[in-house]
Amino acid sequence: MNRHMTVGAIAALLVAAICIAGCTSSTSPSNQKTTANVTQTSNATQNATSSATINASVAAPVSVQKGQNFTLQLQSNPSTGYQWKPSFDTSMITLENQQYVAAQPVTPGSGGNDVFTFRALAVGSTTITFDHVSPSGTVTDSMVNDVTVTQAATPQVSFTVSLPTNPSTGYHWQPTYDTSALNLKSNTFEASGSQIGASGTQVITFQVLQTGTSTATFDNMNPAGSSTELISVAITSG
Repeated sequence: MNRHMTVGAIAALLVAAICIAGCTSSTSPSNQKTTANVTQTSNATQNATSSATINASVAAPVSVQKGQNFTLQLQSNPSTGYQWKPSFDTSMITLENQQYVAAQPVTPGSGGNDVFTFRALAVGSTTITFDHVSPSGTVTDSMVNDVTVTQAATPQVSFTVSLPTNPSTGYHWQPTYDTSALNLKSNTFEASGSQIGASGTQVITFQVLQTGTSTATFDNMNPAGSSTELISVAITSG
C-alpha cells in the first residue's frame, strides 16, 4: 500500500515549510489510510521593532540587534543657534527620525533634548559621531558612540506530528530523525475515550534546531518489533 501526504506551515520571522510524503510497506495489517496531522508553532522571543534608549551625553556604547531601532538623546538648546549633526555609515545604520523635545516646564530660552532614532541595518561594529555646530557652522564639540549590531535571535519553531494508534494492540509509532536538525520535545498518547483499550493519537512534537532541509520517518512497529508501515516527513526551514 502506497501513500503520499503534503503539509505546509510558515513561521513569522523564521519560515518553516513542512512537507509530508508517506509510503507504507505491503505488510500493513489493514487497508485503512493512515493520516498524519502536522501542526506548527513559533515562539519568537525577539521583537525587531523594539527600541533601546541611550543617553549619548556620556558616550555610552550601543548594542542592538539587526533590524532593531535605538534612540540617542543629546542635551540641546535651539535658542542658542547650536545644533547636533550626526554622521554615520549609511550601510550599517539609517536615521529613522529626529526631533527636539523641550524640557518641562517650558520657559523662554530653556533647553531640552535632540532625540535621534536610528535603525540597525547590518551586523558588525560602527560609530555614530555627533558634531555640535555653532550658528557660524563651526564644530565646537563632538560626541562619538560605538555601535555593535548583532544578528537577531532565530525564533524557536516547533511542529507536531499526530498519528492514529492503539497501544492496546501492541503497535506504536517509532520516529527516526537527524538529531543535529531536530530535537524531540515530547512523544505522548492521547486517548479518544476513557474506555479500556480505546484507540487514540500518538502526538510527537519536534523543535527545529537549524535552517535547511531534513527528514523524519515514522515506523509503525508491531509487537514483534517489525515495521508494518512507514511515513516520511520532510522539514524545510529557512
